[in-house]
Amino acid sequence: MALDPDVLARLGLDEFIAVDLETTGLHPITDEIIEFGAVQFRNGRPVEGVSQLIRPKQALPPVITTITGITQEELALAPDAASA
Repeated sequence: MALDPDVLARLGLDEFIAVDLETTGLHPITDEIIEFGAVQFRNGRPVEGVSQLIRPKQALPPVITTITGITQEELALAPDAASA
């Protein structure tokens, strides 16, 4: 996905990093991060990205699998938050 480099230059955003988090839900105390993703953009184009699944302490609600496509089986193989 490319972004308009002229608009980004006018905003002073020739280079930036977009961050995305997936969680087990929306409650800031009880829900957990299950995926961290980041993409570096330069002149409106993605140049590098990283993604890491993180095993939560709780079971993954089915609705989160539906929304994200992340499964409990994938998370079982991921490191926990302290190791990620």
